[in-house]
Amino acid sequence: MPWSPALLLNLQIFVSRPDGGDRIAVSGPDERCFNPILSPDSHRVCHGCLEHGGSIGVARVDGTQRVNLEYGSNPSWSPDAHRLVYEVTRDDGVTIVASDLYIVAYDGTGRVRLTDTPDLIERWPAWSPDGTQIAFSAEGDIYTLFIRESVRSRE
Repeated sequence: MPWSPALLLNLQIFVSRPDGGDRIAVSGPDERCFNPILSPDSHRVCHGCLEHGGSIGVARVDGTQRVNLEYGSNPSWSPDAHRLVYEVTRDDGVTIVASDLYIVAYDGTGRVRLTDTPDLIERWPAWSPDGTQIAFSAEGDIYTLFIRESVRSRE
């Protein structure tokens, strides 16, 4: 039976069967989480986490293999469900003053910095359906980056 999309309840992330049965917590009991995103293959959930300095959490839908990735936000799953693209921002306490994009495997390995642009604030990355490009927003425009095969196929 397939899993339903993840749900947020009291800042905890749960998944359940479409009939509401088998509710399983995929976030840690002491974590305050938000924005759950089910992977394309429905095997994992990523989410924002207020703990760990504002990290991205990933777990299997059965609640095992929980991993806290480094600081970041607005993750997007790759079409093959093996990687995430996300943004890392810096702020002055009020306004975002810098941002760059990264790719990482769902287990936290193989982190690759995609951008290093001090004059451009990259936000809201998303994978193309074929996994060869990343689209993102920056200063009112939409950009795309071609992702080299060596980066796309890292395990």
